[in-house]
Amino acid sequence: MNFASEDLQSSSVDVIRCAWSNWLPLDTFTVRESVPKTPGVYQIRPIGASGPAYIGSATGKGGLKQRLKQRASNPKRNLSGFEKKLVQLGFQLEFCYAEADTVQCAKDRESQLLNRYRLSHNGQLPPGNKVTPRSSRT
Repeated sequence: MNFASEDLQSSSVDVIRCAWSNWLPLDTFTVRESVPKTPGVYQIRPIGASGPAYIGSATGKGGLKQRLKQRASNPKRNLSGFEKKLVQLGFQLEFCYAEADTVQCAKDRESQLLNRYRLSHNGQLPPGNKVTPRSSRT
């Protein structure tokens, strides 16, 4: 399944200056053992897909670990409609993440990643994203 012609994690450090983790299976054990509690951005896709099905940021208490744990432990409640459909069709999901120094930096990076995706996909967002979040900086 091909969601994008361009993988936003094409190298370990992309043009938005994110140092991305490797792609990891989206399950509670992996999140608990591998993900930091810092703010950051993340991408979710079906295992082996070339681009993201969803791009998000983790800015609340517990940062990336808490947000990805929510998505892995309760997919019926915490996955986008598109991601739920993928799971229902038997796809397994994986994620990668990039830490941010501050909550604001995580929000800005998410917005930049989504805008970059839109520019390369005729104005379309990743299939799991419905709207582009606004950065608090204008």
